[in-house]
Amino acid sequence: MAQSEDIMVDQGSDVMISLECFNTDGSEKKFKKLDPNTGATIAPFTASGKVAKSYTADSSTFVSFNTSFLDLNSPNILQLSLTNIQTETMKPGRYVYDVEITSIDSATNSNIVERILEGTLTVTPGIS
Repeated sequence: MAQSEDIMVDQGSDVMISLECFNTDGSEKKFKKLDPNTGATIAPFTASGKVAKSYTADSSTFVSFNTSFLDLNSPNILQLSLTNIQTETMKPGRYVYDVEITSIDSATNSNIVERILEGTLTVTPGIS
């Protein structure tokens, strides 16, 4: 089950949110790791996040979080961001959001999607 967190965002501002993620047993969820055969960095996960005015909003009105995983020194950190241009176009008020990570099940080669965070995002107005 996803964690819930309410977020406040200033309209017209850049936003950066760092999520420190753990497995249910308390161990770090490693978004990046070294391939033991080649020594190359591999990222077995992808991430996506979206913001909408309501749960039933048309997908054309979604605002997408930019997502990135940090380096091997912080393998369990997922960063979410919105640019000042994105937040400027959002009308002040309350929105809903969620963040999902996707990995591939090696046994079935199918995608496993896990919602890790959800909640409300409130955009506070700026002076025009």
